[in-house]
Amino acid sequence: MPVNTSRAHAIAELERLHRQYQELISSLADADWERPGTIGGGDWSLRDLVGHIMSWEELALGAISAAETDRLPPLPGGDIDEANREMVARQGQLPLEELRKRATTTHAQLIQTISELTPATWVMPVTMGDDPPLELGELVGRVLGADDHPFGHLTAHLGDLGSFAEAPPTS
Repeated sequence: MPVNTSRAHAIAELERLHRQYQELISSLADADWERPGTIGGGDWSLRDLVGHIMSWEELALGAISAAETDRLPPLPGGDIDEANREMVARQGQLPLEELRKRATTTHAQLIQTISELTPATWVMPVTMGDDPPLELGELVGRVLGADDHPFGHLTAHLGDLGSFAEAPPTS
């Protein structure tokens, strides 16, 4: 069965998951954002998770921009765990209020950018080095995806986030 990578599906899925994500993070106090080692098996704080999600949305925006100007998408190669650590460390340097604002702005920009792409641009072939070309929509679905779930990156994190939100650790 083919995977749905249409623009309408992308936007609907990104927004559906983002609403769940926002509902969970908006229920938490500032102190919960800063508590280290509380999400994802004890590796990340809420701040780290938000920075991680924002980083991948920024990568998707960069991939779209690169494709529109016939450049290679600026995607991490090699060890994804190491790339994630670097992105989280970089975003962790932002003041909390700036991180929140940038995360909100980045998501809105992503949805607007996808919405404004022409149908022809969404299906244009994008070359990724020596790999066979992908349609831009498929590439964006992979960048924002998780295990056979295009545009579903948040599905990999909502369970941990939900558990944390239900019973945030006490100091």
